[in-house]
Amino acid sequence: MPANPKDVLDTYGLCVRDRLLTLSSDCTLEKRGVIIDGKYCFRFFGDSASTQYQLDGGLWDSLNASRKGNVISVLVDLGTLSDLPRGFMKYGAKMYGVNFSEETLQSLGVKYAVHYDESSGLENPEKISLGVYPREDGVTVLYLEELSSFSVSQPVIKNKFLHAEYSREERIFTHIDGAYKTYSQAAYLKRYASSPVAAMHSDLGYDKVFRLDGKTRFANWLMLASGFFYGNKLLAELMGSKLGTK
Repeated sequence: MPANPKDVLDTYGLCVRDRLLTLSSDCTLEKRGVIIDGKYCFRFFGDSASTQYQLDGGLWDSLNASRKGNVISVLVDLGTLSDLPRGFMKYGAKMYGVNFSEETLQSLGVKYAVHYDESSGLENPEKISLGVYPREDGVTVLYLEELSSFSVSQPVIKNKFLHAEYSREERIFTHIDGAYKTYSQAAYLKRYASSPVAAMHSDLGYDKVFRLDGKTRFANWLMLASGFFYGNKLLAELMGSKLGTK
């Protein structure tokens, strides 16, 4: 049974003024609306066919980047509350999370994006998962992992994994490495169904393919990511037209 909107507002002490919901530390602002404690979602005001009150053009990212030291309030549909399913294999959307760009690496707060091939017809379709974790020392850590499709008959699953560290002050990557993560079927089932912000280790192996220490621009990181995940159409769609730019 869906949660009562008023009960959720009261439980988390959320303030509403002039129909605007004020974001607290329990709130995450995303393209689809305001997420409360990773459990509930107040969608932006307006019906599904209208974008009149949507935060289009990546405005939700810009507002997130401005949250430190400021009070942010947004117009949402306070009469309707969606319960969010656990993990990300149950979502119906083909892509969700942040609209990724270099500005995502500059903003504070954990960010994620997940893209999966719903057209494959497979019970467990291929996915690519992006996690962005800003540290207090001015470095933002980025994880990019392919989650390949699998069948119950596969005892071992091996995926590509890209890790990078980005200096927010210099606006440049200082470290990049790529590896293969090898999972047993039991561990991979858990990884595949886990939250996109959960950092999980592979249980059968972590084989590093390359390591790059030094200063790398965002455009060059995109080319490295494209080369490492060569042939992965999900990455190209997740990154959009940014791939291949200078």
